[in-house]
Amino acid sequence: MKSIEDYHDKIHDTYKSIYKCFFILPKQRSLLHKIITLNNKQPTKKELEVARHKLELLKGYSFSMINLLDKLENQIKQS
Repeated sequence: MKSIEDYHDKIHDTYKSIYKCFFILPKQRSLLHKIITLNNKQPTKKELEVARHKLELLKGYSFSMINLLDKLENQIKQS
C-alpha cells in the first residue's frame, strides 16, 4: 500500500509541474488578467521540454501504480 501511495503522490506532483508550464497560477496575476487570459499562458521552449520530460515520468508512474493495483487486486481475490 505504501508503494501505491508513493506513486499516487508522484503522479500529483508531476502533473502539478506540467500544469505550471501551461497555466499561470492565480496568485501571480490580477483578476482582470485572469478574466482576459482564462488562465492560459504561452510556454517557453524550455517549459515545453520540461513538460515533455515530465509527461514521460507521469506515464511511467501511472503504469507502475496500475501494476501495483493489479497485484493488490489479485492478492485480494486469492484471499
